[in-house]
Amino acid sequence: MEVMETFLVFLALVIASITLFIQRQHNRKELLPILNTVYEQNNDGNKHLYQFWLVNNGHGTAIIKSINLNLPSGEVIELSNQYSFLHVIEEYVPDRTRMSNSLPISLSASSKEKLYSFEIPSNCSNGLIGSSVTVVAESVYGDCITVTNEGFNVTSNPKDAVFESALNVVIDAIIRLLPKRN
Repeated sequence: MEVMETFLVFLALVIASITLFIQRQHNRKELLPILNTVYEQNNDGNKHLYQFWLVNNGHGTAIIKSINLNLPSGEVIELSNQYSFLHVIEEYVPDRTRMSNSLPISLSASSKEKLYSFEIPSNCSNGLIGSSVTVVAESVYGDCITVTNEGFNVTSNPKDAVFESALNVVIDAIIRLLPKRN
């Protein structure tokens, strides 16, 4: 009888652990910031307006770790409070008329932040055409989100990545053991 009780306690522990893991995965996915960037260019005849937005469509807050501007020349400029979009626009778009910028520390759920905006006369050129922005952010669970103009990529935090890779190994083994259906 003692063996059966030990087995049942072990089975209950396994089921509780699996439930905890699934609940944590659910919470992580539910609070994951879903980030993307939006570039807008408007022309009204005698001036061009350029705007760049960072948008969070997820339910979780994004903690911004870094924002990099990738110039067409291959140069990468890491933006900070000391060297912001304002400095870059002043350097690469000398003919701008109005400009504003923002370097957020975080971006709340279901919100957007204008990273930069500037106007130039229609007969002038924009030295930032062809540039892209890379944003690296973190979720409240420590997952890393990298955003480019092509989309976003999520990397699990190191603690959860261990469990996820172990679970993937177990699932792959079970799939290989199951008989193949035609």
